[in-house]
Amino acid sequence: QLDCAQIAKECLSPLASDVVALINRMGGVANYDNIVLVGGGSPLVFEYLRAALPDANLLMADNAEEVRWANALGGVKALRALAARGDF
Repeated sequence: QLDCAQIAKECLSPLASDVVALINRMGGVANYDNIVLVGGGSPLVFEYLRAALPDANLLMADNAEEVRWANALGGVKALRALAARGDF
C-alpha cells in the first residue's frame, strides 16, 4: 500500500482553490443560499471546499453513483424539458 494523501492534497488543493476563486468572482458565498456540487470530482474536493468556505451551505448527493452521473443525467433532464416545451 502507498500513502497517497500528500499527492492527493497537492492535486486537489489547486482545484478547490479554482472553485473558490470562481465563487468569489461570482459575488461570494453571501450571494447564494446553497452551492450544489455535481460531477464525479465533487466528493474529492468537498472537504477542501468546506474548509475554504465555512459559511457556505455546500450540498452534494449522498449516493456516489448519483454524484458521478449528475452532469449527464441533468443534461438528459434538460433535453427532455426542452423537447416537452417544443424548443427542441
